[in-house]
Amino acid sequence: MRRVLLCLGLGVLLAACAKEELSQEGVLQFTTSVASFDGAPETRTNIAGNAFAVGDRMKLKIICPYSDHTQFGETTYGHSADAFWLFKWSGSAWSVLTAADKVDVEGEYRYSAAPSLYERFAAQQTPYVFTASTWSENVLFISGSKLYSQYSYVFEADQTAESDYLKSDLLWAQSYMQTGSYNVHLAFQHVMACLKIDISALGLSSQAVVTLEGMPDIDQKEVVVGDYYAARSKVNSKFGYQEKTVCTKEQNGKVLGVAVVSDASSKALVYALDGVKVPNTGVYTAHRDGDAYYLIVPPCTLQDQARFWVRDGEKRYSYQLSRTTFEQGKLYPVTITAE
Repeated sequence: MRRVLLCLGLGVLLAACAKEELSQEGVLQFTTSVASFDGAPETRTNIAGNAFAVGDRMKLKIICPYSDHTQFGETTYGHSADAFWLFKWSGSAWSVLTAADKVDVEGEYRYSAAPSLYERFAAQQTPYVFTASTWSENVLFISGSKLYSQYSYVFEADQTAESDYLKSDLLWAQSYMQTGSYNVHLAFQHVMACLKIDISALGLSSQAVVTLEGMPDIDQKEVVVGDYYAARSKVNSKFGYQEKTVCTKEQNGKVLGVAVVSDASSKALVYALDGVKVPNTGVYTAHRDGDAYYLIVPPCTLQDQARFWVRDGEKRYSYQLSRTTFEQGKLYPVTITAE
């Protein structure tokens, strides 16, 4: 497990009387770590397996579930959708997104910097929940006459490119603090599953392509992770975080399905990966790294077995995958041999 330190400034915009009551000030410090896939000797947040990849983006949602008042950190005062705080990994630290990162943060048809957590932070005496995840795409759409800007994890069915493989490895963390704190640890977990595929027995070239057919058809769709505390979020955008992620306590931190924006219902819907509204007709392409192929897949249970196809020039090999259930956070070794 790798731990990195994030020092962020937090400023308090409170009424004068509140300032008198809250005298503690300090710099908020985040530590972040990433747990390995269950079944893997090391993490897979980058190909080397030992760190976040440069350019990884993180969004942070702060909720005080037992306070009726909006506490500091729960709002960005309208300067981001769903009051998200947005960061990127530089290789040594998390920094706030700038206009150069080309994100329409406020949904204004222009790139802008993300709101920043300021230098001072008063620790209010109420429980805080910090929920974070990686994200890959700034999704823009119009409903009615309004432009909506969202910061979404979007699944890539074709993971041939290293960047698309890395983007598909969705990480999620949640930390519950008894009160506002200057030191918060975010322990990230993999919420997708991973297949590590060995085709060395086939004696093919490095140009061989490995695909998997019969998986949930979720290419370019947003995968949604449940947040039990989202029901108490005080700042919520239409079609946004609360509509998508509200769930039972048992579903907290679990993949709920994929998001669909419904103009007819005027809300965001989430379709479960059960083969009903999301057909199992997807074709995924694996990423080659060294002598192995890697493929990120969503947690799901298939009605029928998926099938691998290996193509190398004119050579073709087919292999039926016996496993039909994929659990989040797990790595499954697969060895393909000539039959």
